[in-house]
Amino acid sequence: MNKKKLYSKMLFPIVCIIVGLLLGGYITYQYAEECDHTKWPSTQATVVDMNSYESGGGAKHSNRTIYVISHEYVVEDISYKGEIKSYYPNQVGNRIEIKYNPKNPADSTAVTVPDTEMFIVVLIFSVILIASGVFFTIVIWKNRFILSVVSEDKPYYHGPKERLNPKSYLRFLIPIGFFLLGLVLMYYQPFAQKNINANEFVQIMETDGYTAENSLERLQKEFGMGSIIEQAYSVNTENIRIDYYKLNTSDNAKLLYDSASLPANTYVISDKYFLAAEDNNFFYIKSFKNNTFVYGGCKIESKDELLRLLEDMSYYDKS
Repeated sequence: MNKKKLYSKMLFPIVCIIVGLLLGGYITYQYAEECDHTKWPSTQATVVDMNSYESGGGAKHSNRTIYVISHEYVVEDISYKGEIKSYYPNQVGNRIEIKYNPKNPADSTAVTVPDTEMFIVVLIFSVILIASGVFFTIVIWKNRFILSVVSEDKPYYHGPKERLNPKSYLRFLIPIGFFLLGLVLMYYQPFAQKNINANEFVQIMETDGYTAENSLERLQKEFGMGSIIEQAYSVNTENIRIDYYKLNTSDNAKLLYDSASLPANTYVISDKYFLAAEDNNFFYIKSFKNNTFVYGGCKIESKDELLRLLEDMSYYDKS
């Protein structure tokens, strides 16, 4: 085997060794740092804001929402601010436990216990990578003379090139085409019904004789979701109330939809992403579409009027 082919065969196991060493070193350093942080004094912090973003760079449905939770805490009568990242939301006003650096109280962490399980899993994976890389490197090196090409003293006939049948291409191109088409439809959703924006909500309400007011700060505090709610408008009359929310992601709109409760026991409409309940006196609804959420309520005699408004907004289909 010539040197070029030998090096190309040894490239992958060597990469495995390097990746295993880097991964093992990083997780060990991170675990040691977490262990050191657990020795810091702890205190209670108050969540003052919450934002989020989508991790990853693929289609939005394969991404995961990461929540950035801003909090405030006091050490020796001095107020400090910090941020933590989590896969789970936390409402504004909640109290959380943090640890702070006694030498620099502005440095804080929400890691109160080191993640030993993650450390062991990643370390084992690193060891497997290193061991596999070393094993295959030794095997390839020891057999570098056995893994040789056909001897040059034996004639070898290169026959004419075979012409590929066009149908053979279709067997690969058709599945790939359907796969790419599926990705496009999943990402762009061209056939999905679009939600209205804040300006359209205001216009629809004004056309029906209602006044929609900016209620962003009030609804942010009411639902404790901070800057995750980007826009909010409300109609509030003696008989009807409708709240329109625009959130920063569709996942957060779904989260708000799931967490919002309807203060009535009898469910009268249960459709995909539209739920309505009533009692003897009141009628309530909640709905979400893409990154928007709508919540409403009215006196029972105004039920049809509320449903008509939601139908005008394309959040309800009576058919």
